[in-house]
Amino acid sequence: MATFSSERRQDELLEFSDHSSGDDNTSVVVKICAQEVVDFSSQYGGETRLSYSAVNLAGKPNIYPNYGDFTQACVFRTYGLWWKLAPSAPKPYKKKFSSFYSEDYIVVSFEERLYPVAVKIYETYNPGAVVKILAADSLSGTSVDTGKTRWLTLWSGKPVETPQRARIFSPPLQKIDSPINMLRLELCHQLMHYYTELDCVVLCGTKQRLFSEGTETQKLPQFKPFMQDHSDAVADDLKALTLNDFKEISHLPGEACSGLFEILPAEVVLLILSYLDILSLCTLAQTCRLLRDQCYDHILYIELDLQPVWHLVCNSTLLGLAKRCQYLQRLNLSWCGKAAAISNTCFGRFLQDSQSQLTSIQLNCCPFVNSETLRLLATYCQDLREIDLSSCEQVDSIAALQLMLFKKLDRLNLYRTNIDLHSITCVIRSCPEIQHINLGSCSRISNYTEVAFELGNHCPKLKTLDFWRARFLTDDGLIHLANKCPLLEELDLGWCTELRSQSGCFIKLAERCKHLKKLFVTANRTVCDLDILALAKNSHCLQQLDILGTREVTCQAAEKLLESCKELIMLDVSFCASISENIVQLWRKQFPHVNFKKSFQNS
Repeated sequence: MATFSSERRQDELLEFSDHSSGDDNTSVVVKICAQEVVDFSSQYGGETRLSYSAVNLAGKPNIYPNYGDFTQACVFRTYGLWWKLAPSAPKPYKKKFSSFYSEDYIVVSFEERLYPVAVKIYETYNPGAVVKILAADSLSGTSVDTGKTRWLTLWSGKPVETPQRARIFSPPLQKIDSPINMLRLELCHQLMHYYTELDCVVLCGTKQRLFSEGTETQKLPQFKPFMQDHSDAVADDLKALTLNDFKEISHLPGEACSGLFEILPAEVVLLILSYLDILSLCTLAQTCRLLRDQCYDHILYIELDLQPVWHLVCNSTLLGLAKRCQYLQRLNLSWCGKAAAISNTCFGRFLQDSQSQLTSIQLNCCPFVNSETLRLLATYCQDLREIDLSSCEQVDSIAALQLMLFKKLDRLNLYRTNIDLHSITCVIRSCPEIQHINLGSCSRISNYTEVAFELGNHCPKLKTLDFWRARFLTDDGLIHLANKCPLLEELDLGWCTELRSQSGCFIKLAERCKHLKKLFVTANRTVCDLDILALAKNSHCLQQLDILGTREVTCQAAEKLLESCKELIMLDVSFCASISENIVQLWRKQFPHVNFKKSFQNS
């Protein structure tokens, strides 16, 4: 990929006059760049390198005002809808919060506490993905997992398409009455044509308050659960909703009026309630006994998506919901448990009290997840078929061994976990029903070739496999996979740089796996015309292909692929030396059903 370096800019001090107190005093607005990246959900870069990694968001800007694809940027793992259209995409939850768009997040800390005046986000490629800015007040330093961090929304908005140029995004902020030293950015990539790249985050603020005592502000919570925004369906007078509202309700006024709901059949009321999200159900349950009983009906909790309210979920939340979840089959706790809000003790009580029939659980980016968490799941939820543990850093070699107990497992996401070769080998041998597995960026797996052999020998039903940035994956491993797993529909070999086209491994893959719908061979410099022609001949189901970075594929071979693969909808030819932008422009007219990707730099 291309690189770029420039002289780092110096921060400025700006004058800001504050006359709210009646005095003619002047406060200085200080501009400070993020000092450290504390937490993040995903990254394009590797775990041990700086290129395209999340840590690049710390420090001063060194790309802006240039626009394009630069290795010094912070880049996230996905963009657009392509991953949701791929065979590996999990089934979406039916109930969605109308105001929740976030797909990724990153948390940064600053060396000083300031009353925020502005937040400036330097977007240097495909801007417009930021949909929420949150502030935290942590009395325990920069750790987000100490039990003392509480979040408040400074700004939120919808994903938008913006002009394709570098910009400094600085939306109007909600005033708050406490100084902060930590920000969380949440992003939605659905409208992005390619990867979003961020250069820097700057916090502008003062060491003293800039507004009078009478100015309306939000208060950062004093170590108790809080709620700062809701879905559009929640009324304005519910803005003070707290975590206590998740608790089971036992006392309601006996004379509370149920209105016209009393004359409706229970089945009709239940149907109406089935359209409400979890916050609305918890709120409605507090109005009267009739609606409380209806809102507690187990049928409303077959699926439970708590990710949109990750900042609210704590132990009392789980305990309050447990008795309503007797029919629970799918649970999404992604991003929950920050600031030590969830303990394994209460998580175990939730599983035990709910007597859940869980078949699917999402736990990505949950800091409380460890070996004990998986042991509890194995104890109470032996029928689990889908487990998402992506970016759970405590899932190590010991914790991973608990996965051996899930004999019915067919979907497993271990992206960015700390499993090793021995533990994943044991899991593969114990779970022969696996059809979808993500082992991307697992830096402690020392030899992906052995993993490929294990998958080929024990998982003949394998349909999707993510080997993103797999270390030491050789041609022999890929050929063995192709021979033993002919049902493969999706294979991500991005940045698997030890694979060599000269061995015929890609041709063998195309010949043996004729059901391929998605193939990423990102940054493999050896992919050549013979490989592309083999795909054109055999992979008629192909929908997504990424050959970024190859110098060996000509326009003629790529055009043959476009003519043969009628279902192709996405082709990434970024940094392919033999395929010019002019050729891509012609293809866009000739093959309008294909979305072409051609990344660039503009310095």
